Amino acid sequence: MRCNQYKGDFWPDAADLAQGRRVLHLRVDDNRLHLAEDENTGYLRPLTATGHFHAVLLRLNRPQLVAHRLAKHLQVILHEKVRLLEQQNRDLGETIAAQERYLAALRRQSRARR
Repeated sequence: MRCNQYKGDFWPDAADLAQGRRVLHLRVDDNRLHLAEDENTGYLRPLTATGHFHAVLLRLNRPQLVAHRLAKHLQVILHEKVRLLEQQNRDLGETIAAQERYLAALRRQSRARR
């Protein structure tokens, strides 16, 4: 909604289009060709003149959006960390089970020698 307010009634004319000044269309344009997100800062970095114009016109690096991108990135990192910890727990459980089997075998051998 806020982006639409910033866009207002902007409609590019021929001169605007020649200089890459147009608003990207989410269903038509591949934004990855025009903008790249810096995962460390949350800022969108323009890759083209159109990307630069789009980011500036819609104020895509305003603090609220930057904070939202950083929060999303943090959520992805935390999800991956949880996944890795769960895998580590499974691996440790398997190691403990193998060690318990080994100890049981040693106990059986010790009893057999007596």
